[in-house]
Amino acid sequence: MQKDSKVLYRGSKEHLKVISPAKILENELKRFPSGITEAVFVTPYKQEALSYAISARKGLSGTLVTPYYKNQETKEMGWKIELGFKKSHIDLNEKTYLYEFSPSDFKQNSYGEWYATAEQTPQKVIEMTVSEALSHFDEVKFESEEIKTEGQTKGQLL
Repeated sequence: MQKDSKVLYRGSKEHLKVISPAKILENELKRFPSGITEAVFVTPYKQEALSYAISARKGLSGTLVTPYYKNQETKEMGWKIELGFKKSHIDLNEKTYLYEFSPSDFKQNSYGEWYATAEQTPQKVIEMTVSEALSHFDEVKFESEEIKTEGQTKGQLL
């Protein structure tokens, strides 16, 4: 799903004034112009950015974010997030951050990924709790890894 955006987003569990480029994974280097080995990545989707901020929590074993069309005719998008846990809880009051950037400071590769090779200063930083971040999703599912109880294995939905 491509989106023309006036704002690009990045999420983090850390409050940062400047976002520094990170090393691009070896198997992803081919998607970028020759010589680019580090980049700051952003997305036109607020929910995708928030999923990165949420998934950085201790105790999470995985996060799956799925965009879908809530209405096929109007192409209205919905977002679903599934959170897997190593332990039985996550602190929903913990702070998380959503950063907003101007698209003019970024390039888009042929895979639709937005990136910049220099440090970036957000235009806006929005602080919220994990609970508030989750409210931006249409569906939220919490699921713990299987827990063994009295010799039986049970899945626990939180």
